[in-house]
This record gives sequence, structure tokens and C-alpha cells, in this order.
Amino acid sequence: MSDTKVLFQHLTAAMKAALWRRHLLLAIEAHPEWSGEQLAFVEETLGLCTTAFFTSPEGSAEYETREARLKNALNRATTLFSTEVIYSLFYRIGTAEGDLDA
Repeated sequence: MSDTKVLFQHLTAAMKAALWRRHLLLAIEAHPEWSGEQLAFVEETLGLCTTAFFTSPEGSAEYETREARLKNALNRATTLFSTEVIYSLFYRIGTAEGDLDA
């Protein structure tokens, strides 16, 4: 496991949520060319970035709901963005100099 993944795992749920929110907001700022539908999707995805999202224990109903919501978001993203953009939105936090693979 990469050092960045280990680092991310040790962040508090509040810090993880804040990091993801900031990442998605920066993506919005970096892509003024995105359509209204694309922007709405990323704004909706911001709604997943809550402390509760990162605290539900594996196997719990909340965890299963979280996983289903994330899977639905990823499936919807495939209709709106290129593979490269999906990767940058959901699998890599940061810039090329300071990426953090999720």
C-alpha cells in the first residue's frame, strides 16, 4: 500500500470529508468548460462528502447505503465524463505533484 493511502487512512472522518470536498471544488474551478449537467453531478457528489459517509462501519446498513450511492455516482459519471476525468475526480486527490490515490 502506498504511503499516501496509509496517510489517508489515518485521517479523521471529518478531515477525509473536508479533503474530498476541497478536491471536488478545485475540480469545478479547473473546468469552466463543464456543462450544467456535469457541474450538477459534481455538486451532488459533494453531498456525499460528509463525516457520516466516512464513519459508517463496514457491514452496517449505513455502509451498504454509502457503497450503493458511490457505485451509482460512478456509473452515472461514465455517462458524463471521460475515463481520465473520472479518475481525477474519484481516484486521485490533488495535482500531479501531490497526488493522493484513494
